[in-house]
Amino acid sequence: MASGTLRAPDGRMYIRKSMLEEFSFCPYKFKRVWVDGLEKRPNQAMLIGTRFHDFAEKFFDYCLGVDPDRWDEFIPAQFISDEASMAKWFIERERDRYYELEDAKRLEEFMPITREDTMTSNILLLTSTVDRVDWFNKEKNLISIVEYKTGKSLNEESLIRQLAFYTLLWNDVRRKGIVANLQLVNPRLRIIRNFNVQQWHLDKAMRDISKLRAAMKTGDYPRKCSDVKLAFCRLCSPSECGFWKNIHDVDIKSRFDNNFTFTKHREGIL
Repeated sequence: MASGTLRAPDGRMYIRKSMLEEFSFCPYKFKRVWVDGLEKRPNQAMLIGTRFHDFAEKFFDYCLGVDPDRWDEFIPAQFISDEASMAKWFIERERDRYYELEDAKRLEEFMPITREDTMTSNILLLTSTVDRVDWFNKEKNLISIVEYKTGKSLNEESLIRQLAFYTLLWNDVRRKGIVANLQLVNPRLRIIRNFNVQQWHLDKAMRDISKLRAAMKTGDYPRKCSDVKLAFCRLCSPSECGFWKNIHDVDIKSRFDNNFTFTKHREGIL
């Protein structure tokens, strides 16, 4: 079993947002990661994402003590060009938000309600860490759940599922404020997307959670492989996935599998 998993007294596992995403991507991948305990070393994209999350969190520790026009000075000198560009875009958006709230005499809403906050529901047996929660309208007690992403593409279905997961958690632990908005912030794509909370999003998230629990109970984790998924996942070889069926592909298969095995050993996975 993967390290760090949280369990209820009856042995049932608390489900994290990342678990639900792995299972939705491929049930067998979920098994490899969360049941077999297989760990995959982070790639550069994952490391950049982590560094941006850390930067965005620390930004709010110091921003109110500095004139907004000087916020660019917070960008770490150690950042590579892509990271610096993302940080600059993020700061520009926060600066705009600051001045908009100041003009509306709602500046007290600028600072997030919470950041990197781990929420745990002992009723739903869910746990996860939300990137950030802002006031959507403090006077009306409405909040916005914010999710940072730094990927090069946008999977809207996955994003809504993740944000719905956070909403279920927030509602169950009865934090202050009513969830009225779900917001994506992607500094690499330079987009901010807002989604309205709808009941069917929450209902679908609960169905997805139920499917995961059923699989965990029965131990049934079918593969949902494709050549595209394999390129991202890399936890199976093409022959394991059944992609090499043509006899003329044998030589290519052999070379690919040998390279796959070498790569896994180098990464410490096999």
